[in-house]
Amino acid sequence: PYPADQLAQLAQLVAHAQANHVDFLYRIDPEAPTDPAAGICHSDPNDLQALLARYEQLWSIGIRTMSVGWDDDRGSFVCASDTQQFGTDVSPLAASQAYVVNYLYTNFVLTHPGSSLITVSSQYSGDGPSPYRSRFSALIPPQVRIFWTGPQVISPTIGRADLDQAGQAFGGRQLLIFDNYPVNDYSPLQQHLGPLVGRDPYLAGAALGIMANEMQQEEPSLIPLFTIADYAWNPAAYDPQQSWANSLAEFGGAGAAALRIYAENN
Repeated sequence: PYPADQLAQLAQLVAHAQANHVDFLYRIDPEAPTDPAAGICHSDPNDLQALLARYEQLWSIGIRTMSVGWDDDRGSFVCASDTQQFGTDVSPLAASQAYVVNYLYTNFVLTHPGSSLITVSSQYSGDGPSPYRSRFSALIPPQVRIFWTGPQVISPTIGRADLDQAGQAFGGRQLLIFDNYPVNDYSPLQQHLGPLVGRDPYLAGAALGIMANEMQQEEPSLIPLFTIADYAWNPAAYDPQQSWANSLAEFGGAGAAALRIYAENN
């Protein structure tokens, strides 16, 4: 669990977000993809209780939207009981992850009115059917929302047809788009300062919503995030170049012309 001082700092962030009408979403990645040996034992009651205790802490400081992420999971179990319980399933990975999602939904969401749960599947990009997608979507409650990054991990375009096909692969569900723009963790020496482009206006209404994955640099991220907010506000009327010009004027002020030259080269 969080130490008291860290929890207090997090509580301040949550309060600031809520004061500005922002729903603070907290994400936990039980698989520990950077250290598979440290990942969760899905079938271990102690591990599940530890995960539940963390969610209880988050609830205590006002967080109501939780996320459990399975992206970049390598698909190997850290305990023999997982192999025994899930190993014969048509998709052992989907079955083990769904077991944890269902535990959290039953023991947390249903006992905490006003809370909700979002999950990131291991197959979070692409739009084709697979045993994993069919099994994962069939096993978890329909009230749990699923993130999807588009036809690719870093998607140059996301069309309505892409979304529809991916939704069918996940059992006919509406998906929540987690757009990997302008993120730059895969190319940290570059900044992505252009406007959002290549997003079908007809995603609105078909998707549950859109979220943007920002760069590691917080302030420069505001330039493309401005355009993403513009798109999300009114996709049908969104003009990338006009929105970008407005963004540069907003954040550049008297230096907007110089900022534009910098942004044009990034």
